[in-house]
Amino acid sequence: MTKYPEKHTHILEKFGIMPQPNPRDVDLSCWAFAAVAAIEGMNKIRTGNLPVTVYIDASTWEFQFYSGGIFRGPCSADAARVNHAVTIVGYCEEFGEKFWIAKNSWSNDWGDQGYIYLAKDVFWPTGTCGLATSPFYPTA
Repeated sequence: MTKYPEKHTHILEKFGIMPQPNPRDVDLSCWAFAAVAAIEGMNKIRTGNLPVTVYIDASTWEFQFYSGGIFRGPCSADAARVNHAVTIVGYCEEFGEKFWIAKNSWSNDWGDQGYIYLAKDVFWPTGTCGLATSPFYPTA
């Protein structure tokens, strides 16, 4: 078992993000975007080391009061229902479960110190909460 986030903060530091210490015992492996070959529905995007902003459906009570763990919904994956933006800053696999690390804008009191872990490799092509419907990233 390793302590997170201490062991893996170098990944977030790459993006200038330093989470507050909240160690817990986990079996965890994380990658920054440079090491992620394909993003659900976004495999043609070449972002280098840049984070990707995505639109998602954040209208459900479960999303609004999320406090930790891998989020699988309920939420809509329909492009017409996306209503909020988060920034995907990395990808992890914990105990065999894959998820995106997303930074939300609702303060560090929301979620896991301002972050949410969105399930990856889900069966619908638009990703968890529609995250693959409208990805965008800076080009300059």
